[in-house]
Amino acid sequence: MSDFISTSELAKKLGIKSRTVQTWVSDHGMPQHSRGKFTPDVLWWIIGYYQDIIKNKGIGTGTTNLNEKKLSLECDILEEKLAAKKGENCPIEVIEDAIFQIATIIKARIRSLPTLAAKLQSQNLQEMRATLRKRGDEILGDLSATKVRARLKTKKDTDD
Repeated sequence: MSDFISTSELAKKLGIKSRTVQTWVSDHGMPQHSRGKFTPDVLWWIIGYYQDIIKNKGIGTGTTNLNEKKLSLECDILEEKLAAKKGENCPIEVIEDAIFQIATIIKARIRSLPTLAAKLQSQNLQEMRATLRKRGDEILGDLSATKVRARLKTKKDTDD
């Protein structure tokens, strides 16, 4: 009994074509003892190869993989179109506009600090705390998620 398995014997035992075995050697690095001769340990490589395919859900398996990738991309495109029809996605321009509006609010509030400081000078400690709390609540209210969403919705509605 020989310690080596030929390409054709290996292909026959695995139920595949000899060309597939040759492709595994040339393209995927399957080890061979010498040209067209394999040791029985090559079965461990084959098991690992199939485990990688299963783990990566078919990546690297040839044309089927390309068809699967194409189908997956087509599904992604259809999902995106459906989300757009349902109004579930928001154009980047709307988001950029909302960020600009938020930045404008923050800028205006920062610029109003000197006026606030002058007002605070004439107040006692308790009045200062109340004024600062009120101003803080106003700023946070302007930046609240509800108001931002309302701005986004208004902008989106006017764009449609």
